[in-house]
Amino acid sequence: NNIKSAPLWDQRQQEYIGMITVTDFIGILCYMYNNQQNSHNFHNGGSGSGSGGISAQADNDMNSKNLSDQEKLTILQLRETLKKKDGLISIHPDQTVYQGCMVLLHNHLHRIPIMDTEDNSILHVISHHRILNFAFKNIEKLTLVKESIEKLKIGTFQNVVTALMDTPLVVVLNLLAERKISAVPLVDETGIVERLFTKSDV
Repeated sequence: NNIKSAPLWDQRQQEYIGMITVTDFIGILCYMYNNQQNSHNFHNGGSGSGSGGISAQADNDMNSKNLSDQEKLTILQLRETLKKKDGLISIHPDQTVYQGCMVLLHNHLHRIPIMDTEDNSILHVISHHRILNFAFKNIEKLTLVKESIEKLKIGTFQNVVTALMDTPLVVVLNLLAERKISAVPLVDETGIVERLFTKSDV
């Protein structure tokens, strides 16, 4: 459906408890990979060889079983495993765009649902993209857009996280998850940026 997030409804509590986003799926992928690697190292005595190890076939069978078990987990169970806090952060339709932006900024969110608290229904989801689209359409009214990005200090100017083009995908996913960033520049051996890997690429 070309969407990047969806509200999570808890049937037991009969209420929305959060949003499932690309960030959650990145966390799930990292968790499943790391869990599989830990299981592999454990069953091979930590070295992958010697009397403490197991056969390659047994190892593959064990990994397949672990993957099968993980695939049966519900989103709620995965959120609990990843220690995701329950509770939906939302705004009311009567709040201003500025107030919505402040909620996004304060909670480090990329999108937030607009909720009618009277009937507990989600009317719309406002995102960075929609706010930027609104700002662009009204750009003539914004005096700050004439200033340089560097002067306004918009973005990251120090300690920028990068990765080489041949960096394993799981390493880049872990960078996105652990640093809580939305993109990683991919550079060559000389540090020249070749492309940008973003959450949207996952």
